[in-house]
Amino acid sequence: MQEEWSPDFPIHLYHSGMVLPKEGNYFVIAGDGIWLHKDTGICQCFVPVENISCLDNLNAKTSVSVNLPKLPIKFVWQIKHFFKLVVEKMRSEAEVNIYYNPLINQYKIHVPEQIVSYGSVKYKIVGTIHLGQGIEDYLRVGTIHSHCDFSAFHSDTDVKDELYFDGIHVTFGNNDKDRFTISASVAVNGFRKKVHPSSVLEGIEEYEDCFSVVTIGEIDESWILEVDNWILNFNSKNYTNNLLGLKGVEFVEWSDEMKSSILRSSLGQGPFEVLHKENEMIVIKTNYGTTRLAQCFFKLNGDSNGKN
Repeated sequence: MQEEWSPDFPIHLYHSGMVLPKEGNYFVIAGDGIWLHKDTGICQCFVPVENISCLDNLNAKTSVSVNLPKLPIKFVWQIKHFFKLVVEKMRSEAEVNIYYNPLINQYKIHVPEQIVSYGSVKYKIVGTIHLGQGIEDYLRVGTIHSHCDFSAFHSDTDVKDELYFDGIHVTFGNNDKDRFTISASVAVNGFRKKVHPSSVLEGIEEYEDCFSVVTIGEIDESWILEVDNWILNFNSKNYTNNLLGLKGVEFVEWSDEMKSSILRSSLGQGPFEVLHKENEMIVIKTNYGTTRLAQCFFKLNGDSNGKN
């Protein structure tokens, strides 16, 4: 039987420095959860609890949405064109960040420095004050990343990375084609909901199982120039590995011929970040630390010749 709430069983909202009663029955709601102080006169406890039993259940349904205008067709076209160029030049994934200024209702796109492979992309998040480009007054409100030449979906890693990043999260797949796949979702405070791509993107035309960017007449040359600059920035981080003869590949995986369970269990399953190359030896970052092994142990992940 549920207890009736009364002033004899109060609920305190905790704040730093608050002095709690040493006697009596009460609940405390704090940043680390709900706590119960119970005092029967015979027994006493102060313990964490999952809920407040003397309150009625709300029985509400979760609701997740974002109040943003659709990303303008200019940026949708640029991002798709960028991803297609990355597939052609690097055969890898790529990522862009979406920024929005609610005071002037305007978007900006930023391409961060990133480490990429055929099946992954990693990048460092930096504050807007460090980005320049007049982006200081903008909020980071979303991401769009590519799935090279395979279909769009949100992997477990994507979901984990984006769960507590409030905003829109979109994946473009099959970027080697003009008709491509899209997966879109919104995330707010740890809750995620899949949405139709047309609810967050302007200028896309839907077919049975794919999308295209609608024809918009003659493309503004400044759009193309901006994307070309993205490509230059994107390729510059690969310069060292290009000199090493790794053809822009930042990651390697175990060769199918490498059967040693000891190496796999101690160093990890990979893929491994390549630090540098010494003749026929590759220096990689592993679970154990920096390790130097013969190149024959590995296969390159996502090289410019389209091999795995």
